Amino acid sequence: MMMRRTIGTIRLFLLFQRYNVKLVLRAVKDDLVLFAIVFVVLGTPVWLGYLLFFIFKWNWAMAMATGYLFFFNVIPCTPYIGICILVTLGLKRLYRIVKGH
Repeated sequence: MMMRRTIGTIRLFLLFQRYNVKLVLRAVKDDLVLFAIVFVVLGTPVWLGYLLFFIFKWNWAMAMATGYLFFFNVIPCTPYIGICILVTLGLKRLYRIVKGH
């Protein structure tokens, strides 16, 4: 009984992840480079925290980076990807307004 529940949960998680990838690609299909830049910039607390830990051995930086990584990237209900998509589309719209298109 427990094995079936676990397999069902894993299948549901994989389906959810596949749907997220399709949703992201559909939303930013023209601007994947801009989306990648936004994704890296918004994820700065993670990689910068780990970088500060490895350079200066500050434990608080590792704790901050791990907490940020866990909350925004591991838990599937957080709006990190949604925020990245909205920032990407907002920058694209701002670019079009400035260029006059």
